[in-house]
This record gives sequence, structure tokens and C-alpha cells, in this order.
Amino acid sequence: MSSPPPPPPTTYTSLLHNRAFLFYMLSYLLTQLGTWLNYIATLTLTSSLSSSSSSYSSNGSSNGSSNMNISLLLLLRLLPSLIISPIIGGPIADYYDKRKSMIFLDLLSSLLTLLIYPLSSKLQSLPLLYISVFGLSSIDAIYNPCKNSIIPFMFLNDSGKINKATSLIAIAWSLMGSLGAMIGGFVTDRGGVEICFYVDGVTFLGSAIFMYAVGEEWKNNKLNNRLNNKLNNNIASSTESNNVNNKPKTDYGTTFTGSIKYLTTNGTHLLPLLFLKSYGCLLWGSADLLNVNFSKGNEFNLGLIFASVGVGCLVGPLIMDRIKFRFMKGKEEGKSKEEMGFMVRCCVFAIFIIAISFIGMSINETLNSIIIFTVVRSMGSSILWVYSSVILQVLTDERVLGRVVSIEFAAATSLEGLSAFLAAGLLDFAGFTERGTALFFGILGCVGVVGPLYIYLRRNWGDNNKGYRMVDDDEIDDDEDDDDNITTFDIELT
Repeated sequence: MSSPPPPPPTTYTSLLHNRAFLFYMLSYLLTQLGTWLNYIATLTLTSSLSSSSSSYSSNGSSNGSSNMNISLLLLLRLLPSLIISPIIGGPIADYYDKRKSMIFLDLLSSLLTLLIYPLSSKLQSLPLLYISVFGLSSIDAIYNPCKNSIIPFMFLNDSGKINKATSLIAIAWSLMGSLGAMIGGFVTDRGGVEICFYVDGVTFLGSAIFMYAVGEEWKNNKLNNRLNNKLNNNIASSTESNNVNNKPKTDYGTTFTGSIKYLTTNGTHLLPLLFLKSYGCLLWGSADLLNVNFSKGNEFNLGLIFASVGVGCLVGPLIMDRIKFRFMKGKEEGKSKEEMGFMVRCCVFAIFIIAISFIGMSINETLNSIIIFTVVRSMGSSILWVYSSVILQVLTDERVLGRVVSIEFAAATSLEGLSAFLAAGLLDFAGFTERGTALFFGILGCVGVVGPLYIYLRRNWGDNNKGYRMVDDDEIDDDEDDDDNITTFDIELT
């Protein structure tokens, strides 16, 4: 009896045949457009308010408060992800309906953006702007775990489709980054920051409408039923397989402590991969502050630099996707060690690209050079973001995915905030120039991040290593207590 033909390869356009994912993407596009407009406007307003309240030296430059105020702004954007996301956002994503939570949070964000942000501009109040930024970031910290953990359920844990979907989201982020940054820089330069805030508020309303159109119930117990139905359809003819997959699983509850229990139980292999994104954030957290300095106070130039971020983030995943296609040709795709190992290697290589781009910025600080190396840096950051996200989504048990994602995001944002403050300290107190600061982060990336990760890569993901071995389902002993071994696919330490 001939084997059935392999399923057709997943394409980006085929993903949009999934109605839920289509409306999810429309919602995502709108929020990202508004977010970039808001971000350019808040950076511009912070710089303007800092300059107007600062004393100036004889050469006309500010005494350094602008850099510290901008770094404080970046910290306030990141702090909620460190505190609120893992404690509140993750449990909400794993316990409540993800779609309804996203709709409610979109409406709340719209209200805040339409009322408080413009008021801070009219009153020229930096403290009120800080409160607005912290409030919106707090809502976003709850929103993100819902947004990120819903993807595997939309494609019933099909790792190939999850990979493509995550790449498509990165491409959408890039397009909106380029478009939003250019529009934000132009609108801020010509019409003022308040227009950007109003547009951002309207995009949140549109996002809520599209998420409403997604339909269905997206609560973990309902979603797990869908996964189980798919699994039962695939293995209905195999009693042995049913016996394996119907074993009782450890209950990790719906609280933050449940995710800690999961990580301590399964973290031997998961923890090093949980922080892949964080290593990159330690470098690129300084980028926004450097961009403001490299733009020399010109809002349009700042918009161009941020638009180049979008270009790099668009190109990076597309190029790496083609390389991955060639690498995996004729090999097992989905959850194989080859594919996971390739993604981990890509993440380490991406961090190396980020570090090299900072060194390039330190050599030449002309606008054209900064734009080119920003594109290169963004290519690395997008590759790292996509592949580290896919690795975590495939490895993590779906019942705790929202909480694990929130912990990953908390770790990443904490290092991103540390990076921003370190850059501000070097610029304002250590006497570093923009080029010197860029060189510092480039060397830090090559020596302090890529070096140790390369050693880890050789030890655990090399061709002849004995650190990890993929365990197939048919290797699992029916009589073995497998309560704690509940990752989507299993890695056995040898």
C-alpha cells in the first residue's frame, strides 16, 4: 500500500485562509502602525520637553538631562513587562478567553491614548507623559501574553505553520515599522505629536473590531479540546499511541507559581533557550537612545532611521527562511533536532550580526552609514526574535505557554532597560560619544554574549554532541511515569 502524498508546503498566503489568523493579522497591523506613531511622538516630545527645561552650556548643547530622560522613558515602557507581564499577564492568558481579553485591553488602550497622551502635550508636562507611557505599557504587558500564546492554537500546534506565522508577523511588524516610523517622523515634524496620539487611539479601536471578528472562544480548556480532537483523529487507529498520549499530566494550575513549577521541572533544557531573546536585548536596548543622538535632533532623520529598522526586520526573516528551506530539504521538518538546532544556530549568528552592526556605527556616523548599519542590526534582531519565539512555542506545553512567554518577555525587557540606562550613563557621565558607546556595545556583544553562546552551541547542538537527544513518541515507555515530561516534543539529557 503506497504512503499518502506529503502535504503541500505551507506558504504565507495559505496562512491567511485561516479566518481567525486573517483577522488577527489585520488587528496586529493596525496596532503596530499606531504604536510606531506613538513611539516617535513620545521620543520627540520627551526630547523637546527635556531641552526646554535644561540649562545649556556655552556651545549650545544640553547638560545631559535629555539622554537620561529618554532612558527613563524607555525604562517606563519596559518595566511593566518585567513586573506585570509574568505575574498578571501570563495567568490571564492561560485562564481567561484570550480574544475577549485582547478586545477589552484594546478599548482601554484607546481610551488612555485619546485622553491622557494629548493632555501631556498640551500641558507640556513630562511627568504626565511618563504616567501615560507607564499606563499604556502596563496594558501592553497584559496584552502581549494573550497575543503571543494564541498563535499555536490557531494552527493546532503545527510547528511548520507556527514557524511561518511567526515569520509573517515579523514581516508585518517590519512593514508597519517602516511605514509607521516614516509617517510618524513626517507628521511629528509637520503637524505635531498630538496628531500621532489621536491616530494611535483610533488604531486601537480598529484592532478591537478585528479581534471581535476572529470569533469563537479562545480559552485554554476549549483550545486543549481542539488539540485533543486533532490528536485523536491522527491516532484513532493506534491503541498503543492512545495509551501513551492519554497519560495524566502534571497540573500546573493557572498562577505564576505554576509556571515556576513547570520551569523547574522541565527547565534543564528549556532555560538556556528561554533567554535567547534576552541576550540580544542586552545589545539593542541601547539602539533607540543612540538613534536619537545620531539624528541630531532632526525629527525627519529620526523617522528615516526608525524606518530602516523596519526594512531590516522585513529582509532578515525572508532571507533566513530561504536558507532554512535549503538546509531542511530532504530532512525531517517540524520538531526534529536538525530544525531546532538550525534555529538555535541562527539565533547565535543573529546576535553576532547585531554586535558587528554596532561596531560599524562606531566607524562612521554619517546618516547614510547609520541607516545601513541599522538595517543590518535589524536583520539580526528580527531573525533572533522570530526563531527564539518559534523555539519556545514548539518546546513549551500549551497549558503554560502564556506564562512562560511572559517570563521570557520580562527577562528580555529587563535587559533591554539595563542596556538603555547603561548607554545613557556612558553618554552623560562617562564622557562617551555616540560612536564610543556604539563600539562598547559591539565589543560587549562579540566577547560577552556571542563567545559564551558559541561554546554552549558547540557543546549542546553540535553534530557529534551528547548533550541533547531527540526522543520519539514510540521510545516513551508506557509504564514510565511521564507526568513531568510534557513538553510539546521531548529532549532527553544524556
